[in-house]
Amino acid sequence: MLNIVFLYSKEDSLYQKKIVKHFTELKRKKTINLWSYEVIQAGQQWENEIHKKLGKADIIIPLISVDFIDSEYCYEIELKKAIEQQKKGKSEVLPVILHPCSWQETMIKDLQVIPNNGFPVVKGSVAEIDSNIHQVYQKIKETILDTKEQKEEEIKSYKEIIAQLKKEKDGLDNDIVNFSDERKKLNDELQSLKDKISDSENVIQEFENEYEEKLEEEKQQFQAKEQQVQVALRKKEQDCSDLALNLEKEKNKNSELNKKLSKLLEEKEKHLKKQQDIDTKKNEWKQMLRKAKIEKY
Repeated sequence: MLNIVFLYSKEDSLYQKKIVKHFTELKRKKTINLWSYEVIQAGQQWENEIHKKLGKADIIIPLISVDFIDSEYCYEIELKKAIEQQKKGKSEVLPVILHPCSWQETMIKDLQVIPNNGFPVVKGSVAEIDSNIHQVYQKIKETILDTKEQKEEEIKSYKEIIAQLKKEKDGLDNDIVNFSDERKKLNDELQSLKDKISDSENVIQEFENEYEEKLEEEKQQFQAKEQQVQVALRKKEQDCSDLALNLEKEKNKNSELNKKLSKLLEEKEKHLKKQQDIDTKKNEWKQMLRKAKIEKY
């Protein structure tokens, strides 16, 4: 269903109602949802309501007249917003030249107006006006049907895109399920690996504790042996010190003995020399005795 919005001055409301009556069948078929000022209910903020409807409009139909152009609100606010909507591609603006006016000098000069020749709708006899209004309706109806077809094509295209996206989503959902299964499997493997690592860490910890205990025990044994060695070494050092002292004493004794020996040797030498002197005297005496005996005989 297309949203159609009419913009008009209050002075042109009579002709707006006549134009709107031609769209009754389209409303009954729910082809369009038609909105104009008179549907604003009591208590509603009319300015906010107008801007809200303009923002949702597919087709905006301003009824151009001198009164419309003269209205500050109709021209400067509503029409300007409608043209901005069209520039953004949100709405299509179909200006209807309702009364003779210099519309070519306004902001709609570059838009395609209805009727195509820009001939005012309200001009001539009543019958001519009614005919002009019917032609306006026909032209707007063509645009409505074209827009409806375009919208239906867009909706169809959107549905195809949505179906494709849904298909892709289903594929992604399957991938997610597979990914979840794979992730669960990996998590299980990871947990198993963590358990193995934990077991290995426990074994390593036990080995380290056992090694540290053994190392501490060997360290204590080494310290005990080291203490024993230190005690033995100090004893050896004391023994060596005592031995050195004894050797020094023995050396001193030997020195005394050597002195005594030297003295004895000197005395022996003297004794030997005396003995030699005695022997020499004896020999001399023997010779003298022997010589004396010979002379006696």
